[in-house]
Amino acid sequence: MRRRRGAARDQHPPSPRLGCRLRDGWLTDRYDPGILLAIYYVTRGISLVCINGLLGPSVDMPMWAFVVFYGLDWTATVPPTVELCRRHFGLHASGVVFGWIYASHMIGAGIGASVSGALRSGGGSYASAWLLTAGLCLVAGVLPLTMKRGPKTRDDDQIAVPPLRNASTPREATAPARP
Repeated sequence: MRRRRGAARDQHPPSPRLGCRLRDGWLTDRYDPGILLAIYYVTRGISLVCINGLLGPSVDMPMWAFVVFYGLDWTATVPPTVELCRRHFGLHASGVVFGWIYASHMIGAGIGASVSGALRSGGGSYASAWLLTAGLCLVAGVLPLTMKRGPKTRDDDQIAVPPLRNASTPREATAPARP
């Protein structure tokens, strides 16, 4: 596969991932997002415990199953996380809060890659990195269960819509004066 085509394919999610995002959004609308996050993170941790046994010189069917499951599980956390941001911080602040969560996620990914590289250099295998990451996923699976269960909606969820301009008022009268 040419590099440019591979990069374009990576930028546009394939339809199975889009379908899973829709499914996870649908689940988030019907079930507690904290419980969904707990399920997603715990299953991710369990799958990481198994990865070392699946790695080998060739890619066999169990490895393909892991790749599909892990890839679909990876995007599943977005809708519940967005919903928890909205519930706990309100509609107006949820975008900024989710942005900070995403930025923290990227910083953590860099730290995780560095630690995994150091573990691989020191031990000759990624096995300890997989187990450490699995443990962190299990901790992440417990944390949403400890969150305070707030109401499904908040008072500030109503978006303030500016009143429509009166059709009989000339535009100049409503526009700010220019120097």
